Amino acid sequence: GGPKAAAVAGRAADGVICGAGRDPLTLRALAGAAAAEARHRPAAWASVRLAVAETPDQVAELRRRMLPRAISAARFNFGRSLAGKNVPDAFHGVLTERFASYDFAWHGRSGATPTAGMFADRPDIEDYLLDRFAVVGTPAHCRERLIELHREVDGIFLSLLFEDVLHQAGLVADLFGTDELEPQGPWARSEAGAR
Repeated sequence: GGPKAAAVAGRAADGVICGAGRDPLTLRALAGAAAAEARHRPAAWASVRLAVAETPDQVAELRRRMLPRAISAARFNFGRSLAGKNVPDAFHGVLTERFASYDFAWHGRSGATPTAGMFADRPDIEDYLLDRFAVVGTPAHCRERLIELHREVDGIFLSLLFEDVLHQAGLVADLFGTDELEPQGPWARSEAGAR
């Protein structure tokens, strides 16, 4: 969703899950739109897909498996409009054209799907979508990216690879200690004593 949906969430809910991936400018804009309409400051959560590799040589395969999920997240976020979503201008035409023929029968599935090949001729767009809507890498890489993201929001909604969820859940649990993801979003600094 965009700023209109975030504003509705600000009026009606105690928080908003921003589907903007890891883009800090868009996350801030969505959180601001929700807060502008709220009687209180709603919590702003990011939503990303996560795949943790045990070794560096597994990263490329995990990125390949996560690509259709990143494309699905991008279609959800960019499908109606790219306006205000901080997408590189050079990608607008290709994203708009290809998302117009997006096959929802494969939405949200990982692995070798027709969705996975939508941008096979544009590895630059594949990398952009993966880097924006997913965190894939070694434990150290994933941990760094999630800490960076958490500085922008109150929480992070993580979506794991479905086919390997139990193994992935164990790897994710090992990424953090109990207090390492304390609230660090834009409002945590001003409301530190209120939490």
